[in-house]
Amino acid sequence: MLIKYISSRYIVLGTIDGVIAILGVVIGAFSASVGTQTIIGAGIGGGMALGISNGVGGLMAERTVERRRLLILERSLFRSLEGTHVSDEIKKKLIADTITHGGCSFLGALIPVLPFIFLSQNLALITSITLSIITLFVLGIYIGKITKESILLAGIKMAVIGILVAIFVYFVSPGGH
Repeated sequence: MLIKYISSRYIVLGTIDGVIAILGVVIGAFSASVGTQTIIGAGIGGGMALGISNGVGGLMAERTVERRRLLILERSLFRSLEGTHVSDEIKKKLIADTITHGGCSFLGALIPVLPFIFLSQNLALITSITLSIITLFVLGIYIGKITKESILLAGIKMAVIGILVAIFVYFVSPGGH
């Protein structure tokens, strides 16, 4: 079962990527005064592309590292490990990493988009930013818990990153104020 291979690294990385990148897309599209459907389409399309990109990119990066480790192990054992338990475990880990990184990127991307499906555009933007910052704060708490650091400080750090991204994108976007 692939569940045992799920890495908290890719949960964190994918979710951060999805929330922050698509929050930027949503704010940029909003500041360009496009319609709600365009914001939703850009956000979901960007989230899908990000999920695929992160999944494939993560797969290629991890495959490179794992293949190198396997080659070193094979050289020390003077034999191929293809078809063994070791190579099978690596393949399972790569599949889980790919699904986790890409899937969390896409799911994270939905957070800034969802308010535009249900709310008026101005309220949706405020809600989108707020939900994104709350999500980043909760993710920071998760990071703090894993790293045994202050969960409050870790949450605040992540929330501040979201706030800074929102401010930066809003003011540098073509329609920004």
